[in-house]
Amino acid sequence: MDRRSVQLAAVATPNKSFIGSNCVYTSADDLRQLGIKDGDFVSVKSMIFVARADEAVGAGNIAFNLVQRKTLQISLNEPLAVQAWFAPKENIHMFRISVEADFPNKGRATNDPIDAEMLGRFIASSFSGQCFSVGQDFLIDFQGNSLTLRVTELEILKGDAQPTEEKMQQIKEDDIVPSPMGILNKLSRVTVGKFQGSTINLVNVQKATTSSKIFRPDFSFSKMGIGGLDSELGDIFRRAFASRVYPASVLAKMGLMHVRGVLLYGAPGCGKTLIARKIGKMLVDREPKVVNGPEIFSKYVGGSEENIRNLFAEAKAEQAEKGDESELHVIILDELDAICRQRGTTRGDTGVGDSVVNQLLSYIDGVDSLNNILLIGMTNRKDMLDEALLRPGRLEVHVEIGLPDERGRVQIISIHTNSMKANGFLDSQVNVEELATMTKNYTGAELEGVCKAAASYAFERNIDKSNLDHPHANIDNIRVMMEDFTRAINEVKPAFGVSMDQLDMCMPNGIINFGPRFDRLYETGLKFLAQVHESERTPLLSILLEGNAGSGKTALAAKLASQADYPYIKFISAESLVNQTEVARAHKITQAFEDAYRSPLSVIVLDNIERLVSYVKIGPRFSNEILQILLVLISKRPPKGHRLLVVGTTSSLAVLEQLELAGESGVFTTSMHVPYLSQPEVETVMTQQGCFEPDGISQCAAEIGDGGIGIKTLHMVTEMARSVSKGNITPAAFKQCLRSYGL
Repeated sequence: MDRRSVQLAAVATPNKSFIGSNCVYTSADDLRQLGIKDGDFVSVKSMIFVARADEAVGAGNIAFNLVQRKTLQISLNEPLAVQAWFAPKENIHMFRISVEADFPNKGRATNDPIDAEMLGRFIASSFSGQCFSVGQDFLIDFQGNSLTLRVTELEILKGDAQPTEEKMQQIKEDDIVPSPMGILNKLSRVTVGKFQGSTINLVNVQKATTSSKIFRPDFSFSKMGIGGLDSELGDIFRRAFASRVYPASVLAKMGLMHVRGVLLYGAPGCGKTLIARKIGKMLVDREPKVVNGPEIFSKYVGGSEENIRNLFAEAKAEQAEKGDESELHVIILDELDAICRQRGTTRGDTGVGDSVVNQLLSYIDGVDSLNNILLIGMTNRKDMLDEALLRPGRLEVHVEIGLPDERGRVQIISIHTNSMKANGFLDSQVNVEELATMTKNYTGAELEGVCKAAASYAFERNIDKSNLDHPHANIDNIRVMMEDFTRAINEVKPAFGVSMDQLDMCMPNGIINFGPRFDRLYETGLKFLAQVHESERTPLLSILLEGNAGSGKTALAAKLASQADYPYIKFISAESLVNQTEVARAHKITQAFEDAYRSPLSVIVLDNIERLVSYVKIGPRFSNEILQILLVLISKRPPKGHRLLVVGTTSSLAVLEQLELAGESGVFTTSMHVPYLSQPEVETVMTQQGCFEPDGISQCAAEIGDGGIGIKTLHMVTEMARSVSKGNITPAAFKQCLRSYGL
């Protein structure tokens, strides 16, 4: 279509009522010269305006208000080339427009709240049919407030579809596209923010960016490089980010606030820090601030509190400037227990720790609390944190990052071997599912260690040790084999795994079946193991093996524990706690039970319980703190979905009954007596030992008194006799060694 151009002089609008219309005004004759009528479009310096005819504007002139002249950078009486403009048939109808608002006259600024959502609807209604360009300023009078608005972003509908209510409801992201200009209509979505540095008090603000743009376009949980934590990631997204997907106006109408704090807690190496860092990197907004807890403290008075204030300074300044349209500020505090311990519990300090906690609480949920922050705290010791920090409104989302299950271990191992596989370094016989089965109770960090250890075997196998300066010749031959992973699993032991070395040390002579009484003991123990493993109604069982010293209680407990094939087995004895304070020993015992609660199936062996509680007959004396811990933990049911078997041993049943650990009022579910060996049972053991003269076994056994002998003591005497005998042990040699032991 022919676009006529006329040169006109710029003048001021003759009537104040024209100022808020965003139209330009000229004479009817000039409109005819342009070939258009009243209400059509004209183009001035690449911006499009609706042209109106008015008799007060002389021929050869075109009237602009002050804001229009500033936007176009024109002066009064400046000659301008004015051209008729005809809207294209497609890609012109506006879907969304974002504007920033401010007061044109700072002297008339008010602090009265202005509803941004209502203002947006008023703009769409008042300026429907007008064409706007990005960067264009215009004036509006809204509820008695004169405002300047600037267009910051435009999105138009693709194609020639006319906007209708039904059409606008069905719009998808692929149906819209950013544009430098577009024609506004009553159904267009208008989001209003405020100018940088403006004092305008906007409420009910809708963010210019849509909810889906909180995360990067390529966001997906699978691309985060985190395996085995699908449920935990889903909880974090639902609690901390789902509300941020919607405009602030929705939460304002519901009377809600965003979640400002998330606490990730759990055992070391399970992925707490990894989750926090990955989530921060997947956000569209600014990079997160990552701070280790101890870095907060300063040697200067007030320096620690100032460091906390500096962490939140940017978020505070941006919220004051932009209000609800402020970007999300993510602050990650690792080792949170270092700075947020329970107030009043730290002795001998200057109170800095308490002040740091107070300062942190004031920013999260105090009088000057911020709504544009997300604080992600991480700790291995949730029990040490100040309770005020954990209540709703502060670090209210508590997510335990536990040990991965078998499906999770498959994901983690796959993540750490994907690059090997893609580049041809992983042997085709490597079975990830089998590796996951072999790595019960491994943390994510330990599984990564297994992959590194397996690769180290492959590196070593392909190194020519006589020519270490030229390793490149063997690069193509590097293959990480299944046996490399098997060796790596034997090398990298899980912190929450099975202490098999301790169990093996408890059975130096193995387990010898001495007859029917042993069968009954052992079979009963296995039934308890099966009950814990299979029954849904008994997640906790505790067995006390009692008997005289040397009767083999510890060896039997170790045998039952190893036979359980549970992913977590912990052996606790007085020997493992020697040279530790009472508080340290209590913590070790408590930690063993807490670790057991993280595993689906666990066995804890408490060996020689009277020694664990430091019992002595003189007094008598014992550790009440450790006793109370055992009384509670032995009878405490594990969390839902977890099962625990506690096996205790004692040589002083009467003492444990007095301490209310055993007996009718005790905490153990049941007790089993481990007897001394009778003479026939001694003969059975000697026969299986295979180091006695066959004809002398009965005579050797006859040397044992009517009271019998403990199997552990029998092994000790046998070893002494073996060492002094050149061949098989004779009755005389055995008798002499028996007397040496005072028997």
